[in-house]
Amino acid sequence: MMKIAEEKAPNILIVDDNLANVLLLEKMLAARGYATQVVLSGKLALQAARATPPDLILLDIDMPLMDGYELCRLLKADGLLQEIPVIFVSAMNETVDKVKAFRVGGVDYVTKPFQLDEVYARVQTHLKISFLQRRLNQQNENLERLLGEVRDAREYAENIVETVRKPLVVLDSALKILSANQSFYDMFMVTPKETLGNFIYDLGSRQWDLPRLRLLFEEILPNDSVFSGYDVEADFPVIGRKIIRLNARQIYRKDIGSHIILLAMEDITEQKKNEEMLRHVGSHDKLTGLYNRTFFDEELERLSREGTFPIGIVMADVNGLKMINDCQGHAAGDQVIRLAARIILRAFRAGDVVARIGGDEFAILMPETRKSVAEDAVERIMNSSEITNGQVSIAFGVGSAENGGMLGEALKLSDRRMYRDKAEQKVTCYFHGPVSGIGRR
Repeated sequence: MMKIAEEKAPNILIVDDNLANVLLLEKMLAARGYATQVVLSGKLALQAARATPPDLILLDIDMPLMDGYELCRLLKADGLLQEIPVIFVSAMNETVDKVKAFRVGGVDYVTKPFQLDEVYARVQTHLKISFLQRRLNQQNENLERLLGEVRDAREYAENIVETVRKPLVVLDSALKILSANQSFYDMFMVTPKETLGNFIYDLGSRQWDLPRLRLLFEEILPNDSVFSGYDVEADFPVIGRKIIRLNARQIYRKDIGSHIILLAMEDITEQKKNEEMLRHVGSHDKLTGLYNRTFFDEELERLSREGTFPIGIVMADVNGLKMINDCQGHAAGDQVIRLAARIILRAFRAGDVVARIGGDEFAILMPETRKSVAEDAVERIMNSSEITNGQVSIAFGVGSAENGGMLGEALKLSDRRMYRDKAEQKVTCYFHGPVSGIGRR
């Protein structure tokens, strides 16, 4: 026997003015486990249905005052009762009667005298259909509610995305762009048509197909759901070379059953330029553009710590700078210092640390260089035209360190040699001309 999946026994309303029929149907249905309610007129049936809506109605047609057709029309016009299935049970056997019964809303028709097994089979079938229809309606309502929640959530998320001032895009698990805010379109000068639904790598003639971006999406995010401060530098056809800082977050969305990626972007190109400028200012001498004393000391410590030996060390001092400043002014002295810086710088390699460490003092670190190589560099300076024609006079001291313990001694030694050489210089100041009048004697 097919059972109805209900929490309680279905309630069936029997409507017939023939008491014998009513009692027979009630007995049969009760034996099958159904709850029943019987009435002998259409008016009472309408009242009973409104008081306690049944799960199914067995309805006779030929009744006084209100026949079955009229009662069915009233039931189907009532919003609370219209879904109740009505099976007509009648002695009227003409086709026209059956057609009329279906037109007013009946779901089936049983002819009297009826067979109890037939009535039961039809009752059971229509109760099952009614139950499934109610369940389908409930599922549709739940689906509509969920769709409404999804629409609300999407609208809420889109509003958040749009409210974010920095460029923001949302990617699906396949790295296709689901949405982007106006800041993104403004920064990269693209349209939604060019963006939505495309792979992130394909944006702007594949300008986003970058090794560092692939590293982020394909190796970092699968293991870390959140990643911040990830800088990508690239040439963008429309906006030029930019450094973009990315903050990515991977989120599991229950409504779509997969992950999405929130990708926030920040153009830090100017910030990086400013940082680089500040680093340059902090590590370079303003007058000559060479490294300053701070950077020299840091490099000395780093080379010592890393064991980069041997290290050639050169100390240099401009002779007679005080006399130049006193005779021709500080502008002339600055000119001499800049000239000395140019002469010294071009004698050394790109990887050597050439620094101005004092008013007229210079120091040079030559990583992985022996003393003889440093001496060759000094010789090149001494043979330069600016030195030989007397534009500037420079004293030198050269040392070399083979290990960390010797580094301090090498510095002291080269410094002493420089001052010894300086003491042997004789400098004359001429008032009538530029600094070319200062020469080495």
